[in-house]
Parts: sequence; C-alpha cells; structure tokens
Amino acid sequence: MNVFPDIQYKQDDYRAELGRHLDDPIRKAICELLWHGTNQYQRIIARDGALFQQVILKDIRLGIRKLEGDIAALTESEGALLSSVESLKERAKALADTEEYRRDHNKRLILVDQSHRVAELLNKAGESRNKWIQSRSVINEKRRQLDLYRQVDERLTSALLVFMEEQAERDATSAAPPPAPVINVNVEPTPVTMEAQINMPPVQISGVAITAMPTRKTVTVIERNAAGDIVESVQEETDA
Repeated sequence: MNVFPDIQYKQDDYRAELGRHLDDPIRKAICELLWHGTNQYQRIIARDGALFQQVILKDIRLGIRKLEGDIAALTESEGALLSSVESLKERAKALADTEEYRRDHNKRLILVDQSHRVAELLNKAGESRNKWIQSRSVINEKRRQLDLYRQVDERLTSALLVFMEEQAERDATSAAPPPAPVINVNVEPTPVTMEAQINMPPVQISGVAITAMPTRKTVTVIERNAAGDIVESVQEETDA
C-alpha cells in the first residue's frame, strides 16, 4: 500500500481552490485528496465518516470504468474515421487521374469534367479528418481525466485502509477490561493508657539536705482527641 506524504500548502490558497468545487461532491473530494497526504486526510475521513468516503470511492471507480469504455469506443471510431479519410483521398486522386469521355448530342466525344466530383470527395475527406481531430482531442481529455481518477482512487484507497486499521486498534483498546478498583481501608487505632511510677532521689537545696521527700508518681496518658489525633499527656501525683 502506497502511503502518500504530507503536503505543505497555504491555507488561503487551499480555501480558494476548494471553494471552486463546493457545488460538486466528487470534484470537492478530488480537490481535498490532491491537497492532502494519507495521514492528513484522516481528519477529513473522521469529519465526513468512512461510509461517505466509501461512496465517493465507488463513484470514482464507476467513473474510471465509464472513461475506459468511452476511450475504447472513441479509439475504435477514430480508426474508422482515419480509414475513411484515406479512402476518400484515394478515390479523389484516382478520379482526377482518369479521363472519362462521353458523346454529346451531336455524337461527338467530349472529356467529362470530374472536378466537381473530386472536390466533393476531398470535402468529405476533410470532414472526416475534422471529426478524427475532434475525436483525438476528446480521447486525450478523457485519458487525462482517467489518469486523475486513477490517482484519486489510489490516494483514497490508501487513506481509507489506514483509517480502518487505526479504527480496529481503537476498538481493540476500548474493549480491554477496566483495571481493578483500588479500595482504601482506614483502621482506627485503639487508645492506649500507660502509667509509670518514678521514685525521686533526695534533693540538696542551699546546703540543706532534704532527707524525706514525698514519693512522686508520674502518669503518662496516651489517647485520641476529637479530631482523631493521638495526644500524650503527663500527670504527677504525690503520696502524702
């Protein structure tokens, strides 16, 4: 499959050319195809739909078959016209080279003037040649149009094949199973209360020994507040 490269163009030039063909779907499609490469044309297929582009392709191929038939018929008639031209010229020459006599009312032999018959044959040969020239012109024009249609056929076929292949890949991707859901589980910790008893040693203050201090008990409490945060607090108790 031939993939046609992207084409760089001025947007204003393209819009002006496209505007000339908006009255005919086939000519409009041909214009768009000739101004875009295979990958560039994908957005036009997406815009119009692949089915619409397939209808255009069908019309193009019908046009190709019709042009091929017209060219074959014209070529055959062209050969007949050319043969007619040569035949008429030969008859005119033969008649001009032949002396024909007839008797007049006095029974005298006179040479028959064949110039008018020669001229008539040459005129017919000229008419046949003009038809042959016109036929050649029509054939050449149809051949140019046939070449254009074949080029458009190839470009549109390539673009549609790429579009369908990419569409198949998109469909395969969309048909894949979704990923497994992620489940988040929050576990609330159980509040824990811890108690600790610490015996303090005697303390010397200003040279005076304190030999008997009351026993101090320190309690550390760990719990969760209303916001859910863990809070640690220390409480002291004294034994009297």
